Amino acid sequence: MDQITHDVRTAQWAEIVHKCHERPENQTAKAWLNENGIDVKQYYYWQRRLRILAAETTNKSLLKTRSSEEVTFVEMPSLNELPAERTEEIVSSSGPAALIRVGKIEIELHNGISDELLGKILKVAAYAC
Repeated sequence: MDQITHDVRTAQWAEIVHKCHERPENQTAKAWLNENGIDVKQYYYWQRRLRILAAETTNKSLLKTRSSEEVTFVEMPSLNELPAERTEEIVSSSGPAALIRVGKIEIELHNGISDELLGKILKVAAYAC
């Protein structure tokens, strides 16, 4: 199959898969496929191919983004550098509100964390994968 034929078929099946996903809530996929004269096996074959294609495209996009962006690091203040009320808030909590593990890195997050700091931590953690 040449590239143009492949691209046309992929586009046609992407439209069919999209329409099937947009079917009425109370209608099954099989019923919608039968109603529209679409072979069930072909539908699921193409749905699987489209998902694989989407995953490959996403992975390539992520790799390009990661390689073109500069990795930054966030300096974390120690408890001694924080205002007294913030230190008490963090220390008095019974443990982390969340724990993020990325490879060998563990990040404990407490309820008192600012949105800005959380954003920076998550951005840096994404590069650790």
